[in-house]
Amino acid sequence: MVTLLSIAIGLLSPLQAEPEALPLNLTPELPNNESEQTWDDPEPGSESLRPSATYTEESPSALSWDVLGGGIPADSILLGATSGFSRFAEVHLEAPLSDQFTLGGWVGFDFGYWRPDGADQDASLMFGAAARLSILHNELWSIGVRVSPGFGIRTSQGSGFSLFVPLESRALYAIDDRLLVGAAIDLPLRLSFPSGSPDFVTVPMIVGFAGEFHLMPSLALHGVFGFGPALDSRGVEPSFRATIGMAYRL
Repeated sequence: MVTLLSIAIGLLSPLQAEPEALPLNLTPELPNNESEQTWDDPEPGSESLRPSATYTEESPSALSWDVLGGGIPADSILLGATSGFSRFAEVHLEAPLSDQFTLGGWVGFDFGYWRPDGADQDASLMFGAAARLSILHNELWSIGVRVSPGFGIRTSQGSGFSLFVPLESRALYAIDDRLLVGAAIDLPLRLSFPSGSPDFVTVPMIVGFAGEFHLMPSLALHGVFGFGPALDSRGVEPSFRATIGMAYRL
């Protein structure tokens, strides 16, 4: 009996012994130099996970298009409105024919034709065509020329009509991706009929400043301010321009 009990105790003794602790390694193995990957070192042939800062169409960027300079909008029509002196109200529409040229039309009401001395006696309802040519457009500069020939019906100083050939030039510098500022030169030639009127030929020469700010990818505000002499049949008188407007890219 004692012998059997001793044998049973001997068999159970190994089961009651504490298990040997297994080694635990908490230090993760790092990849060797051949397979190590970092944010700056993507695997050849794969795309980097680093966020990109490139321009997208959702960004309100003045560099992609503008209404004053040489930024012709690709495959988009521009609808705009302008108000101020002496263009009391004007609505214009232009469509790109290429990446350097647009063609459109406009209608407006003018008083004084850029001359403060004629504001109370020289009013016209005007409409015509407009063409814009891009001279230069890159990340820093936007330079363009616009010609807007038109026809006007004079609503003051008796009956008559006028022919307009306004020539405008803008050279704008990009302060950032929303704001353009620069110089403006206007030479708005006008011929008034009947030819016996005192201001048969009027040529204001206006030099000033222009600016354009893009609120949204499709919406921009702009302004032009300038002054200079105006030549007409009576001599020389001052001319002035102060207009603000907006443009929407359809």
